[in-house]
Amino acid sequence: MLKLCCLILLPLVSLSVSASRGRVQSEDISEIISRDLFNEMLKHRNDAACPAKGFYTYDAFIAATNVITEQWTPSNADSDAGRELGYGVITNIINGGIECGKPTPSQVQDRIGFYKRYCDLLQVEYGNSLDCSNQSPFA
Repeated sequence: MLKLCCLILLPLVSLSVSASRGRVQSEDISEIISRDLFNEMLKHRNDAACPAKGFYTYDAFIAATNVITEQWTPSNADSDAGRELGYGVITNIINGGIECGKPTPSQVQDRIGFYKRYCDLLQVEYGNSLDCSNQSPFA
């Protein structure tokens, strides 16, 4: 459950915070949510008892947020690998080797459903490319 919440919620929260400050596309999210703040927000994510220990890193958070705020531009290699701007690339960044480039499993569909729910609550559009079934994982 922690994996699901972090994967969906933190980039969306960051988008919401950025939008509320009028900075969605003009500012690096690391200026709003520092590594220290991220670690405080997910204080117990690396505890031995946490099933998702080590799963969600600050660097993955920054990369995912850059995608969701459209600060990432696919390279030619990304385009060749089917990676385009959208929620599917966020999944690819965080969990690509497990979920991408293969049929979409039910847990991915569940996550997309949660993502859509949070988008609806925040009154933001879903965007395109919500899964990564047609994408090659990042190396």
